[in-house]
Amino acid sequence: MEFQTIIGVSKSDKIYVHAYDLTEDLMGQITLADMAFLGAAHRKPTQNESEMLNACMVAICEHGFTPSSISARLTYLGAPEAVQAAVAAGLLGAGSVYLGAMEYVAQMLQEALQKYGADCDRKEVAKRILEEREEKGLQMTGFHALKNCLHWQRS
Repeated sequence: MEFQTIIGVSKSDKIYVHAYDLTEDLMGQITLADMAFLGAAHRKPTQNESEMLNACMVAICEHGFTPSSISARLTYLGAPEAVQAAVAAGLLGAGSVYLGAMEYVAQMLQEALQKYGADCDRKEVAKRILEEREEKGLQMTGFHALKNCLHWQRS
């Protein structure tokens, strides 16, 4: 029985990944994040997808010293033979402070849409959100939430 795949194929002089020539089409042509996208979607990302994915990867790097990542690192340091335990330690320590930020932003924007209507002037609504949060002494929710809010007002 012979199996065929487009994930990876090698010839005597070429290596193909998802039908792209590894040395001609991929190396030096796309980013690591683009390569991850290619592996997941089986196609190269569009320019917008690439920019968004790369921005997300940069944002993830900012989370290098969270309590959950430190617990995972320390667990691995103490028991390198138990990688699953280190992953579990990290997951068990993850909670609403670090993982809930985008959920809170989405909730804030959903509430604004309900309050002001789907046909609202999004620039004006974003301004009202910022003013209301400032009046109540509330912080903006999430990593770069202000940027997200300002981006939302442009759409």
